[in-house]
Amino acid sequence: MSSHFVKNCHHRGFVHDEYGDRLGAFEDCAKDFWHSVMTNHHGVKLDITGRDEAGATFDPLALYRLFEGQFNIPRQQLMHIAKASGMTSPVLWALPSAYIRFRLGSIAKDIIIDDSNLIQEQTNHTNCENLTDEEVLDACSFRGLPCGLDQSYDSMRRCLSNYLAMMEIVHNEIGTKGLVGHINGTMFVLHLQAIRLKLDKINNSTV
Repeated sequence: MSSHFVKNCHHRGFVHDEYGDRLGAFEDCAKDFWHSVMTNHHGVKLDITGRDEAGATFDPLALYRLFEGQFNIPRQQLMHIAKASGMTSPVLWALPSAYIRFRLGSIAKDIIIDDSNLIQEQTNHTNCENLTDEEVLDACSFRGLPCGLDQSYDSMRRCLSNYLAMMEIVHNEIGTKGLVGHINGTMFVLHLQAIRLKLDKINNSTV
């Protein structure tokens, strides 16, 4: 058994566990979103255009615009966003809200810039075939896309491609600089996966 295989096996196991931990937080984030954001936008719908293992796909600009003016984030909601974003500190509950906001802004910035680079390379136009399996795994884990042991690399490539296709629309309309460091961009990026999963569940329950 090669050392590379052992390292890859261990890494996949770690990513699997981390993704599992984030799923519950995604549900909490989606509930917060519906309570704090959608209740202020009566009649607004996020029309589903498709789906994959990561959840529903829809017009991302419609979601982005819902976050405009959403600056007051209660402590509990902030904690849900932090957990959904992969912040795993055992003392997360004790960290100052200002620090958590700073870290969330940093996480969102890194995702936005990485998205921009992958979009410029037209990665999603080739189903992410230009990325190695390890790069695809890391990219999905970074964004909260499905990356458990039950997911094949083909499935992860499909999810990453569809995610980047949605992000390409937002980057083209708002601009990467307009997303980085702005509360709208941060909230949109850190909530996207939670809302995709929730919309998919709602759609399936009404079929």
